Amino acid sequence: MHTATHRIDCAGHAYFANGDDGFAHDLAHRALDEGRIEEGYVALSAYLQDHDGEGCRWVHVHWHMAVFEIAMGELDAAMQRMNER
Repeated sequence: MHTATHRIDCAGHAYFANGDDGFAHDLAHRALDEGRIEEGYVALSAYLQDHDGEGCRWVHVHWHMAVFEIAMGELDAAMQRMNER
């Protein structure tokens, strides 16, 4: 069933799925959805080291990295990451 909420969510995902940040966003979602936490952590960490950005899309990618950090037991790193944004 396609509800208004579903359409809004899909539109939001489409917004975050464009460009280089979109690649990283898609990578993060796939890794999380498939339970590949360590693989996603390593891949997104490497991406973030090689890229710069700003705005809500960039912060959202960092939010995903914080989710990986929390899952890996790196709570201080996750807090620091989000406090810097």
